[in-house]
Amino acid sequence: MFRFFTILFFVSQTFLFAQQDSQKFYYDYHKILNDTTLISAYKENLTDKEKLTGLSMLWSEAKYNFANFDLVPQLNFDSLYFAFHEKVLHTKSTLEYYKILTNFVSNLRDGHTFIFPPQNLMPEMYSRISVRVKLIENKPVVVSVNDEALSKQIKIGDEVISIDGIPVKEYVDQNVMPYVCSSTPQDSIVRAYTYFLFSGKQNSKVKVELKNSKNKNYSIEAERKYSEWMHNTDYFDFKILKNNIGYLRISSFNFNEVVQKYDSVFSEIQKCNSLIIDIRENGGGNGGNGFEILGTLTGKPFETSLMAMRNYNPSKRAWGAKADWTYEQYDWKPYKDKLFDKPVVVLISGMTFSAAEDFSVAFDFAGRGKLIGEPTGGSTGQPLFAKLPGGGAAIICTKRDLYPDGKEFIGIGVQPDIFVSPKIEDIRKNKDTVLEAAINFLKNEK
Repeated sequence: MFRFFTILFFVSQTFLFAQQDSQKFYYDYHKILNDTTLISAYKENLTDKEKLTGLSMLWSEAKYNFANFDLVPQLNFDSLYFAFHEKVLHTKSTLEYYKILTNFVSNLRDGHTFIFPPQNLMPEMYSRISVRVKLIENKPVVVSVNDEALSKQIKIGDEVISIDGIPVKEYVDQNVMPYVCSSTPQDSIVRAYTYFLFSGKQNSKVKVELKNSKNKNYSIEAERKYSEWMHNTDYFDFKILKNNIGYLRISSFNFNEVVQKYDSVFSEIQKCNSLIIDIRENGGGNGGNGFEILGTLTGKPFETSLMAMRNYNPSKRAWGAKADWTYEQYDWKPYKDKLFDKPVVVLISGMTFSAAEDFSVAFDFAGRGKLIGEPTGGSTGQPLFAKLPGGGAAIICTKRDLYPDGKEFIGIGVQPDIFVSPKIEDIRKNKDTVLEAAINFLKNEK
């Protein structure tokens, strides 16, 4: 009996010590990794300590979390970090400082890794004139004018020649490209010429020289304005074209209402002989919204992207082991009693980005139809948000996505089956080259 109780006491004490030992080594690392001690509020100029702290936080988060270092093999990230110490200390304002941070992270060449400046700086950095430009046939061409006064001066299809007296290519190289975070050449072009070409300080004026269809140069002067981001109500459109071809434009997967809107027109889609889905200007959002739509086009489970995530193990690092990866993959099981099984094509471009690329990959791999247009932006993944001194944040891509069979598209772009680019002359005639190519293709499909 004595021996039995001795053993029982020993076992119970061992369990208790093991339990205490487990508690001893438990720590809420989420708490320490997201501590706000080093975060400070916005002010016009941060202290040197804050500036170095912010750079160091950005460097550290990227070094241990960034998923795509292999795509920038020539980059010595530690050397870059060291070189930027002096640059951040020489800044004279928080505005300058955040531009330098953006320049720093742009060296990672990733569209899902960038700097989000403090809200106070948004009007200082991203005010624009209401003129939209795209690089078409290697020329910056006006594709829309959303200002009544400017629309009387500028015509669709006019070419931008210079900005503030500087030839446009030179202006872009000096004032725009150093702050562009992108994954591919086509992504860089979209950001530089379509998104940020006319960006600058609120209420500042910009002088733009243009050339019209008759090769006559003229100049306009416009004031930059800042608009807060608003719920975009123009991201969805459906209509029926000639030959009973359905045309569905979805310019964002960011809103859950996109699925509701799609469901509301599905009965009309079912009546069509074929369907064109236009995601050429879809910048992404919630991938699940796109998959819900794709589920009604397949009627069976389909594979989504293969996800690759870095594993960081401090002990394995101490042992000299190479970093390894975790791979995960899921299929999407359609759950709605809806099916459109007629021919479908998807229109893509360099502006097709993030969740819209996830949609393109799943559509392509499922063999549901053809992709028509130009290569996509080549960037998707899971962003990590890390707060910085002064009220801004670093966004770091933590996940690498691939085709379900391992085929790469990050840093490359999803490739079209039928390559078609817009033409300047067609823009001037209000002719959609890519859409017409899709229509002609579907006319011959059974």
